[in-house]
Amino acid sequence: MFEKDNDYYSTENKMKHTLSIILLFFLSISCNSGAAKKPDNLIEREKMVDIIYDLSILEAAKSQKPIILEQYKVQSQTYVYKKYQIDSLQFATSVQYYSADLDEYYRIYESVNKRIEAKIKTLSP
Repeated sequence: MFEKDNDYYSTENKMKHTLSIILLFFLSISCNSGAAKKPDNLIEREKMVDIIYDLSILEAAKSQKPIILEQYKVQSQTYVYKKYQIDSLQFATSVQYYSADLDEYYRIYESVNKRIEAKIKTLSP
């Protein structure tokens, strides 16, 4: 039948690993006491899903083939901030707000994970 493509499984594992690292990073910065105040410029939930998805894909690409992103001088965060017309402070405060509610934060990452898995399925033979 079909043999498993090692690059495909390697890429899938790297994407999941990168997503886990990003999740742990955000969880570590979110460990504060009390509920976070809703920022005036809160990024909408669906837009946060899009942003985290793009960051995950770019970080996976950087770990898989860093020379390509370096060749085109693509910096993941700068690219995403420009694409979604946000800045690092708006992103950080939105992450802090969403991460104060771990159930909501989990749902955001579940949405990201489902999108990644769906994309992987479209790429599989």
